[in-house]
Amino acid sequence: MVGFALKDKWVWDFWWVRHEGGYHLFYLQADKSIGDPDQRHWKVSIGHATSNDFQQWQVGQDALAPTPLRDGEAEAPDSYATWTGSIIRKGETWYLFYTGIKKSEKGLKQRICLATSPDLWNWEKSSHNPVLEPDGQLYETLNLESWWDQAWRDPWVCYDLASAQYHMFLTARVPKGPYDSRGVIGHATSPDLRQWQLQPAVTPLGLFRQMEVPQVTKIGSLYYLTFSICKDDFSQSYAEQVEHRCFTGMHYMASETLQGPYRLLTDQMLLGDVQESFYAGKIISSLEGNLSFLAFRRADANGGFVGDLTDPMPLQVSTNGELSITRNT
Repeated sequence: MVGFALKDKWVWDFWWVRHEGGYHLFYLQADKSIGDPDQRHWKVSIGHATSNDFQQWQVGQDALAPTPLRDGEAEAPDSYATWTGSIIRKGETWYLFYTGIKKSEKGLKQRICLATSPDLWNWEKSSHNPVLEPDGQLYETLNLESWWDQAWRDPWVCYDLASAQYHMFLTARVPKGPYDSRGVIGHATSPDLRQWQLQPAVTPLGLFRQMEVPQVTKIGSLYYLTFSICKDDFSQSYAEQVEHRCFTGMHYMASETLQGPYRLLTDQMLLGDVQESFYAGKIISSLEGNLSFLAFRRADANGGFVGDLTDPMPLQVSTNGELSITRNT
């Protein structure tokens, strides 16, 4: 079921765009030579590959890497790492929004950064980075008494024709409530992909400590918000509600509007198990409109880290709107 793997690198979170009949895959990667896969987050760059079918891939030049520290220059907001993001096109320009962290801050404060490209291959980082930060009012800033970092990452950006606005959904926390229940998907809007206005979270409080790697996809009359969670990220109250059936993997919510509010349609996870097999999945739509699901393979049967991507797995929508995945064998 391996769809994309690199011999000398681990691969995990990813995002994709369709262009000229093919697909461009962008992904987090780290050299296996570092030895410990838990250290990959601090040795990361963003890779780039292309495919016509999400199965046969051609690896190209890397897209982005952390900005090195230089004497006499201010430290860039991505000096330590370039983490998960998404890409959208406006006119003839591609916009890559990604997560940046600083080395001087030991990676504790996450911020949203931007790079642009005319061709998906050559990227230039914005001189105005970071382009979006939490405000401390709608969203929690660094507070080590309630959480171990400033959660502000994994931006997913899309356009809404009805409101003529761009929307960003991202991993965030709110500055109120029990510490294990503050995880939300944050929201910001923009008329031009440059100036962003913070909006209230689109998900309810009380369910999770954090919700990672969001994606919003319209299927039929509903908007689906998919996200990733670890088994330890269920709040105590929600864990008790689901009788401690807490798994690592992907979950989802739905809404009648892009802006939400989003709600759980079911307590059944979209893709999760005790083995912690998969994470950071994305819905994929083919040119023919067929839906499938791609995920990063996190752990093998023995609990060892894997670090590659699955083949596309068929995605189904029931008559009541619930999603399900046929796992590859």
